[in-house]
Amino acid sequence: MPSQSKTNNRISIKAIEAYRAKTYKRNGPLTTVDQAIKFVRERGFIFFWPIKDVELPSLWMAVAGDRPVAPEHDDPGHVTWGWKDQMLGERKWYYAKLLRKKATLVSLEVAPYFYALTENYGDPDEDYLIQYEAGRLKHENKRIYEALLGEGPMDAVALRRKVGLTGKGNKYRFDRAVVELQTDMKILPIGVAEAGVWELRHGGGYSLSACSRRVWSGLGVCSSARCTEVVPLRGCNEWREGHSRYICVPTAAGREVQRAFGRLKEYRKLDNLKIRGLAKVELHAILAVLVMQAQALGSCRREERHGKSKSVPHKEIH
Repeated sequence: MPSQSKTNNRISIKAIEAYRAKTYKRNGPLTTVDQAIKFVRERGFIFFWPIKDVELPSLWMAVAGDRPVAPEHDDPGHVTWGWKDQMLGERKWYYAKLLRKKATLVSLEVAPYFYALTENYGDPDEDYLIQYEAGRLKHENKRIYEALLGEGPMDAVALRRKVGLTGKGNKYRFDRAVVELQTDMKILPIGVAEAGVWELRHGGGYSLSACSRRVWSGLGVCSSARCTEVVPLRGCNEWREGHSRYICVPTAAGREVQRAFGRLKEYRKLDNLKIRGLAKVELHAILAVLVMQAQALGSCRREERHGKSKSVPHKEIH
């Protein structure tokens, strides 16, 4: 039988619900955008809409109360749309589709901690290539990122045209890529247009990469872009021997495997398979590898023949 002290230390469901009602602002609705900004800073991060089966505060609930999102556009609770659009690009909070790929508002004080958990290490020209070569970045995601990297902010229509994803058939691929790039904190919306305006996260002026490095340093771990796993700051070379779990720099062979996988995705169409079934996909991948090997072998033989032809002296014809 539990002791009386342990029983008294239990938190009742009623107390939990009272705490949530207070911190979620269920009973004291927000009425201004400044109050909304303060609310995000207090909570650290919130959803824009309430998400089913996810117990987190949302901006809708803090404004409209604990009720479902109204379908009517003139509902008073939809003032949140105006606040969200008004704050795009203002750097009062970080807004993107982050948690569960849903619209999330993160305070600028907490955003570096989110960023530290992504695969971004501060170099926009290199980080995404490492992900792509390792097979962790889709081809269309890479094209969208490179378009924004080279051209700067652009609306969604121009962006789709730039990366060749126009037409109804490519809408899903484009929308999916944009959401995935937001989730990895690579891009974010910065303005309101007929089709939305997007820009690179690295160019957003949030300085998250430097802040996230301080986060990792405070935890005593390395945030090098070449680390394949979290590595203690004692030095990469020092931890190579005797600590096989802590790998800092991929070996040359490992980098070649990553590049090969990237080529399989981009040139052998393994990123957008049209076939179904594990056995068929495996066969398709094996055939693609064989084609690459045959091309490499043919290239080597051509180079050998070319080298031999240069080494054999030409006989003079009298």
